[in-house]
Amino acid sequence: VVIFSHSNYIKANNDFNEFIQSNGTEELDENNKLYYKFTDEDAHKYEILEKNEKIANHSIQILPNSLFISLISQFDAFLGKLIKQIFLTKPEILNSSEKNISFAKLTELKTFEEAKEYMIEKEIEGVLRESHTDHFNWLENKLKLPLRKDLDIWKEFIEITERRNLLVHNDGIVTSQYLLICRQNEVKFETEPKIGEQLNVDEEYFLKAYNCLYELSVKLTQVVWRKLNSTEIEKSDESLNDICFELIRKGDYKLAIILLNFATIILKKHFNEESKNVFIVNLALANKLNGNIEECKRIVNSKDWSACSDKFKIAKSSLLD
Repeated sequence: VVIFSHSNYIKANNDFNEFIQSNGTEELDENNKLYYKFTDEDAHKYEILEKNEKIANHSIQILPNSLFISLISQFDAFLGKLIKQIFLTKPEILNSSEKNISFAKLTELKTFEEAKEYMIEKEIEGVLRESHTDHFNWLENKLKLPLRKDLDIWKEFIEITERRNLLVHNDGIVTSQYLLICRQNEVKFETEPKIGEQLNVDEEYFLKAYNCLYELSVKLTQVVWRKLNSTEIEKSDESLNDICFELIRKGDYKLAIILLNFATIILKKHFNEESKNVFIVNLALANKLNGNIEECKRIVNSKDWSACSDKFKIAKSSLLD
């Protein structure tokens, strides 16, 4: 969509300029400034082409901003599903809920399961109405987990979600509230924006936001999953390895490296030694394919592979050429 909008703008701009050059007559006004004069028929065409050029120019800003806002909305939808899964797995968490069901609503609900579903929905709505910082406060409180520990992208996440708020509520114009929240969370800027400055989303920023939300979603899912159901570590290991390998397959090596470092350093428990070895091999592979040859060698040589099965010995030899 973004590529199309850029192509559309280039075409509209070229059509507009070519029409001026081909159909306009150059004249000078009383201040000796150049302007173009058109016939009545061409003047009408000029207005149409000028309007098309302006619309195409606006689309270059509007479409990336809209896609960015949709990206944050998708993350919020993911978070709602995750919270629902938490309630379904640990229904006792609902015991502390302060949400109430009116008698009129209760008479509409036919079974206890319907009432529970209604309570879960109300609780999720209440959580998601708050700020993204409050979302994590709620999760940490309910799960007794320090979710932001070792989460290097937290500051980046805060700036991304606050920029989304600016775009939705203030057309991207920087406010004192935006700067205050960023400063409270120690967000680092190359150049800190000023109040009144308009922020937009370009391709580079959108990709940064996508990677941040992807990383956060995977890490959050893994940590919550392992906390709620310790008997499913095999499944959670397999899921994380599949995600990382798919990133490698698509050539997204940097994001794969981030998640594989999380898998091998931050996560302390794995289903078995073989499962952890797969993470290590894929981490070395991602580094090698990303051009980090020395880091690949360091990862491979940091482990004694002598007691491992032949497939890991083959992987070691391949990674070391």
